[in-house]
Amino acid sequence: MKKLLVLTITVCVLAGSALATGGASIPTTGSMPTDMHMITSQKELMSYAKERVVNATANGWSAGVNLPGGTPYVSVTSSNKDIRVIQQLLAKQTLSFGIGDPKSLVYFAASLFDSDWYTLFTGQNQIYLHQDADGNWNLPVGAASIVMKLNSEVPIYVPGVSYAYVDVANGDGTYQYVWVQTSDNRIMFPTSLCGFAGQLVVVIPGQNPVGFDISTGAVAPVIHVTAKPGVNTIQATIEGLIALDDPEYIEFGGLKAAISPDTNPLYQVTLTQANPSLLVQATAPNGEEAVSVTWRQVGGTPTTVQLSGGRGGLSLDAGIYDIWFTFPTFGEDQPSIPPYYYGGMG
Repeated sequence: MKKLLVLTITVCVLAGSALATGGASIPTTGSMPTDMHMITSQKELMSYAKERVVNATANGWSAGVNLPGGTPYVSVTSSNKDIRVIQQLLAKQTLSFGIGDPKSLVYFAASLFDSDWYTLFTGQNQIYLHQDADGNWNLPVGAASIVMKLNSEVPIYVPGVSYAYVDVANGDGTYQYVWVQTSDNRIMFPTSLCGFAGQLVVVIPGQNPVGFDISTGAVAPVIHVTAKPGVNTIQATIEGLIALDDPEYIEFGGLKAAISPDTNPLYQVTLTQANPSLLVQATAPNGEEAVSVTWRQVGGTPTTVQLSGGRGGLSLDAGIYDIWFTFPTFGEDQPSIPPYYYGGMG
């Protein structure tokens, strides 16, 4: 029969943690911060987190059987700006709990929280009990001396925040998007992002999104970029498309086309009047002659005409047509299955 073992200790917490402010009320309207200095380094983030500590807890348990009774969880509250006050309050508490197997791992944990119990600092020890010469099971010295670390995600209080994300600079002008969780007027800023270059973007409903420089915490200036006609005219072209107006003939001969030499072009032909003898000719860069030509009036159905020696003629009414050549191998489609990020095929 396993021996019932009751552990009783006085909690002693050793941690580089926390100042406590009063609980922040939930705002009715959003309020964008003027800067985010706390995101510039882990020490800045640690200092900010320390300021927001209001609650502290400690608890103990076993990896094996945990029996009822005792006080396995304790909690204290303090709004004193000196972090040592809440640490000392916690150190005066007594933890006691029963376990069924003295050889099981025993855990002691301590955490510091803000006014709404979001974790700021946390730490944990795992130990084995020692058996003395009299057969008594004892805690090793320092078993409950818990060193807490800054939480992996620090809640930064931003009243009214809806969502946030970080654009981490890759150093080549591109950025990596990192979504940041938000909850209860807080941004859960990942501690590991401290030290990167980039911007934290904060969105509050009814306000313009604001970017904060991760390196300085300052509001990033908005750089206006304008593509103005006559200066930086927008020229959006379609790859492989050649537009012709009332052509006398259509000839594709590789280097004569102002497109990539490995592209089989699509011609958009506009005829303002009927052309009963529109000549067409096509020889691919690899030397192949077109075996057919297909024309389709915009809004209509396609018609294919066989060619001889890559040459032929079309009889077309006035209108706008799409025309393309088919070769034995040149310009063949290269099928591939695209990536499906939101589910597979079928």
